[in-house]
Amino acid sequence: MKLFVISCNIMKDELLQFEGNGISFIFLEQSLHRTPQKMKEVIQEEINRIKSGAPSRRELDRAVNQVEASYLDRLEGIGGFGGKADQLNAYFTQTGNPDYFNEDLSRYRAIDPQDIASIAAAVLRDDARVVLSVVPAGKRDLASGPAKETRVQ
Repeated sequence: MKLFVISCNIMKDELLQFEGNGISFIFLEQSLHRTPQKMKEVIQEEINRIKSGAPSRRELDRAVNQVEASYLDRLEGIGGFGGKADQLNAYFTQTGNPDYFNEDLSRYRAIDPQDIASIAAAVLRDDARVVLSVVPAGKRDLASGPAKETRVQ
């Protein structure tokens, strides 16, 4: 998603990316002077690009390197959230092996660029997504589209 930040300056930042149980969530904050419709268009263009053709080997290698570097960076912390204990516990909880990182990294390294395009075409359906806009009270025009209003007290 950083593509949008760097090349288009449409997104202010990637706030959170979470994947679990086959579901991916990407939360983005809208930049000033950008419309939600424009954000949806740019995101859709990127999804279409991924579905229609494989990323380059360089793009994929960069992503794998980022996964590895991020893991090693998190291991530098001793305690607190995301520290060494959290990382080892996460692998132990998910796999029964706290030292599972090398096996996990091997899974990433085994991915072929064409795998990305194939999975994207099968999974990133245009009719299977949720777009949520959180806007100030009374500013419905800032939302990405018409929807039910829910107020949080």
